[in-house]
Amino acid sequence: LYGDIQSKVFQLVTVYNFFLMPHMFIEGTIFQQAFENFRVLYSMIMTNITVTGIQTGTFQYSIVSKSFDLSQANIQYLDPGSFVNMSVGGSLILQDIIFPKDGIQESTFSGSVVRMHMVFEGSIVNKIAQDSFRDSVVFGDLNWKGCRFVENGIQPLAFNELNVFGSIRFTGSKLWSLLPRQFFGLRANVLDLDYCGVQSLVSNSLEEGPFYGLALVAAKKPPVLNLANNSITQLHPYAFTGAGSWEINIVNNSLTFLDYGWSDAVLSASHLLMEGGNPSYCVKNETNISCICNPPTMGTGSFCNIHHCALADANVQTSFGRYRPENSASSNGFVKNGEFAVASCDNKYRLEDSSFYRIQCQGGEFQTHPPLVCSYEKINWRTIGKAIGGVVAALVFLFSLYTIKLQRDALKLERIRTEKANEALKNANVTEVPDEINYLSQAQKEEYVLNKIQYSAALQDASFIIAQDELNYRKAWAALLQDKQHASELVTLDSTESRISRDLKGEIIQQPIIPDKQGAEYIAHLRAMFSEAMPPLDEELKSICVKVNCELVIGKPKGNDRIFEKAELCYDGNLRRISDYSRRSYLFSKFSDMAEFLKRLKRITTVEIIRIKNRFSFEKYKHVKETGGYRDLQILVRIKQNKLLVELQLHIKPIYDIKVGKETDGAGLTGHNRYILFRSQKEKAYQLYMYKWHRLIEQAKEEEAEAEEARIMKKNSKWSRPTQKEELKSLLLRSRNGSNSHDVSYAEEEDAF
Repeated sequence: LYGDIQSKVFQLVTVYNFFLMPHMFIEGTIFQQAFENFRVLYSMIMTNITVTGIQTGTFQYSIVSKSFDLSQANIQYLDPGSFVNMSVGGSLILQDIIFPKDGIQESTFSGSVVRMHMVFEGSIVNKIAQDSFRDSVVFGDLNWKGCRFVENGIQPLAFNELNVFGSIRFTGSKLWSLLPRQFFGLRANVLDLDYCGVQSLVSNSLEEGPFYGLALVAAKKPPVLNLANNSITQLHPYAFTGAGSWEINIVNNSLTFLDYGWSDAVLSASHLLMEGGNPSYCVKNETNISCICNPPTMGTGSFCNIHHCALADANVQTSFGRYRPENSASSNGFVKNGEFAVASCDNKYRLEDSSFYRIQCQGGEFQTHPPLVCSYEKINWRTIGKAIGGVVAALVFLFSLYTIKLQRDALKLERIRTEKANEALKNANVTEVPDEINYLSQAQKEEYVLNKIQYSAALQDASFIIAQDELNYRKAWAALLQDKQHASELVTLDSTESRISRDLKGEIIQQPIIPDKQGAEYIAHLRAMFSEAMPPLDEELKSICVKVNCELVIGKPKGNDRIFEKAELCYDGNLRRISDYSRRSYLFSKFSDMAEFLKRLKRITTVEIIRIKNRFSFEKYKHVKETGGYRDLQILVRIKQNKLLVELQLHIKPIYDIKVGKETDGAGLTGHNRYILFRSQKEKAYQLYMYKWHRLIEQAKEEEAEAEEARIMKKNSKWSRPTQKEELKSLLLRSRNGSNSHDVSYAEEEDAF
């Protein structure tokens, strides 16, 4: 056929089936809006067609109730927005297509909805441009199996704001290198990149790798990132930046070099599969990663390299000796990988511990060894005998003290276990089921009690992770209370906080509604609002900080993965309930300065205080198990202009210093890392054992409050003033939800009624 399919030819037309195969439009084009608002009640098949081009908006707002098949088409150009806002009830099939030179351009599939699968299998694609699939939804799989990507390939942010409820599969495609932010904004269950010929994972100067901004989420099984059967030889420090609690599969590659820090981003992974088909590989357990290096690479933990070792970094020099390179070929200050440094003492001194006379450079770090000690060569046996006797006596004394401490700790632990066992037995009485769910059957009540005991046991297991941290916090807190000035100032702070909290409304805490914004798009839009609203507030807070002697501490913002995880575990997926998108931390040396900060904050006219959590309070926070013993004062404020919620954290220096300490345990975890692990186990236990009961109790409270409200309104139908009704409604809401600071007083109830 010579000619085109003109604009609006099939606009607003409805048919049962549409077949156009195989047709060749010589020098013909399918013009824009040709199929706009076109509706096919069953299938639309346009296989094997040859056409010069498809213009912008050709299929916009068209609806195909079943499948749309455009396989084996020959298209010379494809304009941006060709399939924008198209809806397909079955699968959208575009396999075995040789896409034009410009590839899939920006906004080509924006806003499209595919109810089953989107198939590009076997196609040749020059490139996929940025935002090609923005705001699109695929309820099945997105299939790129066996595709060939040439020239620019997949551009960064190509899949930005694309939601795939199944898997996105590139199995057998040719990708070569994965670029920074290549999968940014993509949300799926599985990202399958096996047999893709991938040789490198590239990161940029901003420490962003290919998977930065990728959200892999699965309801039951852990989400999967599959990089098996490729040709990756080296993992850079930021190769997996942004990885979450995923299963990461890198088997059957050619991994040899694993640079320092490469494993930091995968510590939170649920599974790490590397063993098999890799010369160097690592094994992950719950707390750390250990690597087996293939010569000539070496390592002392979570890396495999061939770097030299600096003698200055070994921390072994003393006043009377030092380590020197054993091989003269090594430079003066360095030892080559795999070679040794030898201990050397000055004249008239000797090496006390000869076990580490030679230490090996292992990929940039020396093997573990004690400090080098050189002692004076002359031996005075009488002096040595006295010293040995003194040491033995001291050791006996210390051993006796240690034995007494062990006995006391054992008794204390046994007492704690007995108390918890008694508490569990007490809770096992089904008559103590909360009144809100007392209507349940006997079997359901027994299940509730069992879940509560299981939840308590899970919390106890999780608390072992931070046991030492909790002890350190308690010691620091005890030291503060023993200081008379701190104790007096703490009373002042508690009084100030109570006065301010007494006036708070106790309303439901939620971020503002943003119309037509959901998921990652809602978060991005909210962050943009914060970036605009925070500078003026920061200036006001800075002026207060100068007057009350506090220090602003800048921390990392909460990442998208943690936001989605917290929303799912705690708020039934409601992103508006997350209150700490924007956080500010302030460090104080005195509680009196903290109290003055609260007073001045109350006087700022641009914000209003919504909630105060005072973990320094004796009355409200006698047990701080939920924070692992950590104490601070958190203030939630609302910016009046745009209703954004901002969290302000006030820290006291002795406790904050423990929190930010860089010391690591035997597993290589800092205190903050251990708290994150503790928090994750606690939230998962709550979701597993108590979440459904919490929902039932909340639902019962809401139904009871609504019934009570209807009864009171009927009884007091003579009320006519709207203000009285609003006061009653506010009181009922506060009674239902519970005030964040204080309960509704009896006097307030009398006044409202």
